Amino acid sequence: MTTSAQLTSLADDMAGVLEGLCGIQDRFLAAIEQKLEAMRRCDVSAMSAASALEGELAADASLLDERRCWLAVELSKALGLQIPPRADSVSLRSLCSRLDAARGGRLAEVGARLREKMLRVAESNRVVDLVCREMMAHFKAMFGAMILADESPKTYSHRGAIESRGQVSVLDAVG
Repeated sequence: MTTSAQLTSLADDMAGVLEGLCGIQDRFLAAIEQKLEAMRRCDVSAMSAASALEGELAADASLLDERRCWLAVELSKALGLQIPPRADSVSLRSLCSRLDAARGGRLAEVGARLREKMLRVAESNRVVDLVCREMMAHFKAMFGAMILADESPKTYSHRGAIESRGQVSVLDAVG
């Protein structure tokens, strides 16, 4: 039989883990913003540093998520809920609905904050993806202009018209 003190302890631990995941999401967002700024400046070392930080944060998040899954299973057991085959399938909403208002409300609030932060990180990652795609298209066109003489991409001429570069390549023009 689970005591109220045990439920409180498990719920408090879960809230702490969710708070920790919120903090990691904040740091993810800052790292992504640093990476976007580095991309804007074409600072490769700063891009690499931001990416390395993201890797470290992902490892930290993974450890906390393992703890979250374990706590979710323990809370499910304590509340008499059926435990799904996969620990990561335990619903925070189902746990909150079975806890008293204070514990459940706190977990629901922290969970909602975490979800909001994760959505912001996902949106920022979508922006990074779009920037990377645009940069790759730009570099592909640049390299195409450098090496392909008769199939070079169309660019603006000195007259402002869009036309093929013809036989002159960028490498020929700069010597």
